[in-house]
Amino acid sequence: GPLQQRVDRGHRALAAGRDVAAEILAVEVALHGPPGGADDPGVGLAACIGRALAAAGVPAGAVSTVAPSLAGSPGRDEAERRGIEAVLGRGTGRWLPVKHRTGETSSAAGGLQLAAVLAEHRLAVTTDGAIALLTSVSSEGMVGAALVRGWHHGRGDHGVRGADLPR
Repeated sequence: GPLQQRVDRGHRALAAGRDVAAEILAVEVALHGPPGGADDPGVGLAACIGRALAAAGVPAGAVSTVAPSLAGSPGRDEAERRGIEAVLGRGTGRWLPVKHRTGETSSAAGGLQLAAVLAEHRLAVTTDGAIALLTSVSSEGMVGAALVRGWHHGRGDHGVRGADLPR
């Protein structure tokens, strides 16, 4: 049959005998001005990333992969890069610019960014438990950041026990 995924609390998935593909550690969004304006979305994205890291209890140095929206719009892309680098520094982690391969997908972009991150975790056991940052900046100034910990399925339990997952 078709591949099906579901979103569930980690402890429920483990209790039901299902694999845990990933944990969503934090999601933060905000509205700022459009790129190039006085209310810089790059600054807003940096604040979202900082709040997400704090909410998840994750240090910036623990982020191993960045999946930015980078849509090919110079103003938006520059604001997004500035926001990410303001928090993580330059050259941090492996970047997965999904839209370079898919083109502009509008509201489907976040799902494709997450799919790319999860595919990375399935491909290499070395990514088991690694943390990825997904970001987005819109032309209108909407900014968002999500932190996801992905699991490689070759290891079985991924070192995760029900007590380790949020309820």
